[in-house]
Amino acid sequence: MYPNNKSCLFKSLFLAAAIFGSPGAFAGNTDTGVLDQCEKLPLVLNLAPFSTTYGDANNSVCVDVPVALKEVHVVFNLDTNTVDGNHVSVGLKHMFMLGTAIKDRIDRGLVNPSNVSIIGVFHGTAAKWATNDSLTHATSEYIATQRFWINRIMALKNAGVNLQLEICGVTMRGNSWTNDNLYTPVDSQSNPIGKIYVNQGAIGRIIDLQQQKYVYIHEGYEDWDAN
Repeated sequence: MYPNNKSCLFKSLFLAAAIFGSPGAFAGNTDTGVLDQCEKLPLVLNLAPFSTTYGDANNSVCVDVPVALKEVHVVFNLDTNTVDGNHVSVGLKHMFMLGTAIKDRIDRGLVNPSNVSIIGVFHGTAAKWATNDSLTHATSEYIATQRFWINRIMALKNAGVNLQLEICGVTMRGNSWTNDNLYTPVDSQSNPIGKIYVNQGAIGRIIDLQQQKYVYIHEGYEDWDAN
């Protein structure tokens, strides 16, 4: 059920590709999803807040395979502290990007909000990202960076996208953490806007969600045997 830890896993390339759909004709076997002719379809990077950097139109990438999601049930396994060049959790960033794309589809009447459930489960080495300043490690730069993305995710939730963040109760107990040690997401004025929920155990929770047909995404790797 779980991928090999030595490789980067389930990279969410669709998040940087078209996620808006297209009326164009498909080539040959429609099961392939390939258009007869590529189109410069909008990308998630053309939506706010990314559009300030990439613009609100896609003028450079011609898309062969459009993506038009109508139902989204996804669990992000947030158990590694893999970050990009800006020290941002790859999992949190892609969770936010997916939520941003889905909000656009909800706003345009293309997705029913009741058909959306995006859950991120903190455990293992990434669990510390869900903690507050009551713990010594929570004052590090990386922690502050992840809080920014946690806040963004919670803002999307409050805007009508069914996103949820959880932390493993077993990881908490193993580290002698309590609920008082958990970070409370806030808005730009430092007002609380949600909470990180505690589950009974991350592995069992992920198994349960997969048995409910949630798509499993694990982004990162454990560098145990780098050859």
